[in-house]
Amino acid sequence: MNLKHFTFVTLLVCFLFSRGKCKQHIISINSHCCHAPYDQLPKILEAKWLPNSQLSVLIQSPRFLILKCPNSPMAVGHFTFDDKHGHRNRFSHHPGYVNGFNDDNVWCINNYHIGDNPYNFIVSYDPNNTPAQGSTVIIALSIYYFCYHHDGQTKCNSCDVSLEVGYP
Repeated sequence: MNLKHFTFVTLLVCFLFSRGKCKQHIISINSHCCHAPYDQLPKILEAKWLPNSQLSVLIQSPRFLILKCPNSPMAVGHFTFDDKHGHRNRFSHHPGYVNGFNDDNVWCINNYHIGDNPYNFIVSYDPNNTPAQGSTVIIALSIYYFCYHHDGQTKCNSCDVSLEVGYP
C-alpha cells in the first residue's frame, strides 16, 4: 500500500468512527442562572493554584429547584482562565459530566445519585500557560445543574460564572 492509499484509509476510518460525536450532547435550556429565591446561587466559591500546573476549583449550584430532587453541579463547560498578559488556557469548549454524573443518573426520579454541593475538582493545564507572577486571573466556566435526559440529549439549567483570583 502506498502512502496516498494509507493516508486515505486512515482519514476514512477516522471520519467513520467520529461521525455523530461532534454533536453537543449536554445542552442548556435556561442560561439565566435559574434558582429559587431562598436557595443558593450557582457560582465559583474558590479557586486555588496547586503545584505541577494544576488548578483546584470549588463550585456550587442551587440545592433545590423541585422539592423531590436534591441538586448539585452535574456538568462543567466553557472553562477557561486568562491573566490578560497572554497566558490563558481553555479546559473545555463543551460541557462534560462531573461529580459522578453520567447519562444514566442525571434525573433523580430514576436514580438517587446526588453528588457533592459544593463540588471541588482539580484540572491540569499546560505549564507554558502559567499566569504571570502577581497577576489577577479571571477563571470562567458554565455550571450545568438540574439536568434530565430527553430525546437523546441531556438538557440542563446553566449559569455562566467567573471569579478573579491572584496568581501567587
